[in-house]
Amino acid sequence: MLAHHYRQAEEPEKERHYACLAGEQAARQYANDEAVAFLSRALSLTPGEALAERYGLLLTREKVYQVLGEREAQGADLKELAELAEVLDDTGRRAEVMLRQAYFHEVTGDYAAAIAAAQRAIDLAQGREDRVAEAAGQLQWGRTLWTQGEGAGARRQLDQALALARQVA
Repeated sequence: MLAHHYRQAEEPEKERHYACLAGEQAARQYANDEAVAFLSRALSLTPGEALAERYGLLLTREKVYQVLGEREAQGADLKELAELAEVLDDTGRRAEVMLRQAYFHEVTGDYAAAIAAAQRAIDLAQGREDRVAEAAGQLQWGRTLWTQGEGAGARRQLDQALALARQVA
């Protein structure tokens, strides 16, 4: 209601703030259409130079598109996320985007791209000594191999993911 109020009052900064909050809350409650609408509105009100804020909004919206199965929109958000991670020169965000891309490619049936993205995420995570992201990359790689019916290869990757997860737990 506050986002709507501030839109009517023509106060874009406050509208942006409340649209962001409403979008995140809607996403948590699986009110996916409302989440997309609020997050998209918040993005339209967010200045182009607010890169980190745009990244956060896009990441949330991309996850909603994943749930909705809206692959074209999800792919567009992933592309923009990758560009922002590069401009921000943030290895952690690069790894995060690679993991999201790996999942995206798996569900769209591009298994080679899914594995390549998982491997890139692992490389980035290892460079940062981020065991959680590394384990997530191994898990995604293993899941993709499993989906392809490559049980032995999947087992190796999943065992590595488990070993890494135990190190951080």
